[in-house]
Amino acid sequence: MKHLFLTLFAISSLLLCSCVREYIPHEVLQVSKFAKLYTAYNLWYTNPMEMTSENVQQGTIIPFGTEVVLTHMDENKICFEIDGKKFQIHMADKNLETVYAFTVRTFTTRTAHELAGISNAAEYEKMRRGVISEGMTEQQVLIAYGRPSITRSPNLKSNTWIYQIGPVKSRRVLLQASEPEKPRTVYRIFEL
Repeated sequence: MKHLFLTLFAISSLLLCSCVREYIPHEVLQVSKFAKLYTAYNLWYTNPMEMTSENVQQGTIIPFGTEVVLTHMDENKICFEIDGKKFQIHMADKNLETVYAFTVRTFTTRTAHELAGISNAAEYEKMRRGVISEGMTEQQVLIAYGRPSITRSPNLKSNTWIYQIGPVKSRRVLLQASEPEKPRTVYRIFEL
């Protein structure tokens, strides 16, 4: 009897520990479940079902402002669709970010034109293609590339942002403010 009780206790403990917390996407984003959602920045993938939260800049690009339907969220992944095509982002342990925080900064109710703000046509087209250049604002960089690697650029107030562009390749973006109250702009970009 004692062994049966211990066995049942062990099995129930394992089942409880293995449960993954699920989230309701529109509640996480604090929007109506009928609200249209869009990508807040460009997302890259080589396999649509094996995207990573690190957003390594390789493969195919999903441009910012692309309409998405979030279909599932849990602590380990976010599932969404674009025109019926399925995508899945896996949360990387080294990303050091919760799925909740990642979702809030990755998906928005703002359209591409609203996100781009006062960008001119050339800057808008560069951002849509995932290209940055000297003189672009930090907001334009965040739209074109997303947030830099949290492990390599933990503070967005830093003047150096590092992006992963391949398994062993990274891109360093240096920012500076021309005047104290003006947004920082890119003054140098180089690959490591």
